[in-house]
This record gives sequence, structure tokens and C-alpha cells, in this order.
Amino acid sequence: MNSDSLFGTPGVWERIIGARDLVWPDDDVIRCTQRFFGGKSPEERAALTAFDIGFGTGQHTLYLALEGFQVTGIDVADVAMQRTREKLVSARLKADIRQEELSTTSFEDNSFDYVVAWGVLFLKPDTEIGADLRKIYDLMRPGGILLANFRTLNNWFYGLGEQQGNDLYLLDERAEEYQGILYRFFSKDDLAALLTEAGFETVYIEYKEWHKFGTKQHSWWLATARK
Repeated sequence: MNSDSLFGTPGVWERIIGARDLVWPDDDVIRCTQRFFGGKSPEERAALTAFDIGFGTGQHTLYLALEGFQVTGIDVADVAMQRTREKLVSARLKADIRQEELSTTSFEDNSFDYVVAWGVLFLKPDTEIGADLRKIYDLMRPGGILLANFRTLNNWFYGLGEQQGNDLYLLDERAEEYQGILYRFFSKDDLAALLTEAGFETVYIEYKEWHKFGTKQHSWWLATARK
């Protein structure tokens, strides 16, 4: 699959993923996994299915496999497939990874107990984000847990680009490494509404903020929802 036409300007994800190699799972993914599944026995965990959407360089795919889930994942970038396959082989872990876009994924409905969508669901207009959330809802089993993050309005590069819709921007050179990405920034109310419209029960919407080099503010909504 060619990722050039997805989520921004041509080649943006090959460039961004190719320039970094994330190894450690995000603390918030670890926290959510342990919050909802930490009490499961190894036998119970082995029967659970986890879906990593936009797995990038594989840090969460490998973490979920190490935690004992049956792991599957999708990404659109060639470099993501290459890096993650190499890491799975090196670590002697198994995961079913496919080069697909969520809207046309080949996975069947009612397949997953746990879905992690990290750094990916906010890269489209609202209509497409809503469609992706409904697709995720259909892919999940009853009672399944979704963990996803979304950019807030407080990020340092908010508004640095051509406006394409409500709080939606095609970022330009002022956004530095984010140039060429289509970004939807969210208020908490807008995010809660989208989750509800997709059919989810919102469990948590938490706020996280950090400052790169003490100056560039980054902030996220961490959304946990249940089918």
C-alpha cells in the first residue's frame, strides 16, 4: 500500500517514521493495560485479542505480545512494516501485522478485546474520524476497551497551517517536524461527543501535558472507552 495520499502531504509518514525508532511503550498504554487486564491469569490473557492501530515502529505491538495477548496491528507505511517485522523476529514474538488503512481493514467485526490507537485517530476530518471510531466499535467485542490519544487545543503548533475545517489544519513549515500532517485538535467536549456518537461508553478522558526543552507545550486527551 502507498501511504503517500493518507493523512497529509505525499510521503509524510515514510519521512516521520523513518526518522525515529520508538522502542519503549508509552507509560499511559502500560497503565491502561494493567488497569483493565492486569488481574488476568496468563491463561486468560492468552485468550484475549489486542489490536494496535498505526503501530509505527512497533513499540506497543511488542509490548502487548510480551504481555501475552494475541496481537494484530495495521499501519500504512512501508517503513513501519519493515521495522516492526524485524523487531518481532529479533524478539521471537508473534503478531499479525498488515499494511492496511483502518477504513478498509480486512479484520472482521467482533474480533478484539483491546484496541490501542496511539497518535493516529486525529489525522483526518471529523466525518472520517467518526467513521473510524464506528469501525473500531464494530471491530471490538462487547465489553472491549479502547485506548486512544488526541491532541488538545493547547499544543504549541495549534493553528500553524492552512485551516481545513473546525480545529483542523494542514500544518506548514512553522510546525517544524510536523509539517505536512493534517491535524485535528480537540476540546474535551468535542472528543466526548465523537465517542458517544460512535456508540462508546466513555470511561475516562484524562489530560496530559509536557514541555519539550521547557518551551514547546504538548498536550493530549487520553481517552478510554468501552463497547
